[in-house]
This record gives sequence, structure tokens and C-alpha cells, in this order.
Amino acid sequence: MQVPEIEQQIRTLSIAQLEDLAEALLDFNSQNDLVNYLTNISLRQSNQED
Repeated sequence: MQVPEIEQQIRTLSIAQLEDLAEALLDFNSQNDLVNYLTNISLRQSNQED
């Protein structure tokens, strides 16, 4: 995932999701941690829409 894609995905998060991300960032060690976190959010959103 490229930086513009990451930025776009972050821009679509709700306030609650942004707050959760801010807390989770404290435990991230690399950009891959962020990508994995955002992927998991996307998967959860897809499952809730079904």
C-alpha cells in the first residue's frame, strides 16, 4: 500500500476509529503495522455491511 492510499483510507475513518487508531499508533513499529491495522478496519466494515 502506497502513502497516498494510506492517507485516503485514514481520511475515511470515523472519529471513533481515528481515536482508536491514535491509541494503536503507540504500539506500531513500522508502516506495515499501520497498513495491517487499516486492512483490519476495512475487513470489519465489509463484514458489518453484509
